Amino acid sequence: MRDDLVQSEVRGKLAKLRSALRRRLAGEGAARLVTAVVGLSLATFAVDWWFRPDPSDVGPHLFLLAVIAGGAAWTIWRGLIVPLRVPMDDDEMALLAENRYRQLGDRLVSVLQYSRGAARGEEGVSEAMIRATADQANRIAGPLDFRAIVERRGLWRSVRVALASAMLMAGLSVWQYRLVRPWFLRTFAL
Repeated sequence: MRDDLVQSEVRGKLAKLRSALRRRLAGEGAARLVTAVVGLSLATFAVDWWFRPDPSDVGPHLFLLAVIAGGAAWTIWRGLIVPLRVPMDDDEMALLAENRYRQLGDRLVSVLQYSRGAARGEEGVSEAMIRATADQANRIAGPLDFRAIVERRGLWRSVRVALASAMLMAGLSVWQYRLVRPWFLRTFAL
């Protein structure tokens, strides 16, 4: 079998889908990171305000900084690194496209597998059948927008929450400057 079974235009659509999915995952992970850091900062601010540790004792402030750093590290791992490490090969992208666009059937993933020689040596698999399936898959996939598969509602929700939490922190910092500034200096400047 040859690699020319799937047209370069269709392979490009699969690559754009993969790129759009990675951008979405990265955007959502970054938004969650902002939300987590702001949330942890507000929590440590509340602990600092409630217990009022001695400013000269760096132990409690190091602990609060470690809570923020640990939460940020965990969020980076779970919200960015793990999702972006998920393998996204052409077969996976084709399965997503076939799930969204039912008219593709199993043609696209089958043709991708045929192009790698997956059916080589199998009895009853003819070159004419493979070519016909490839022509159908390319014809059907041609006008479809694979990037529309990427769900963006969750991304925008995460971005709105991150912006709202950042604005809350900024508002608190302006409104209660006399309380936030010393906490910030004790926690982050030690």
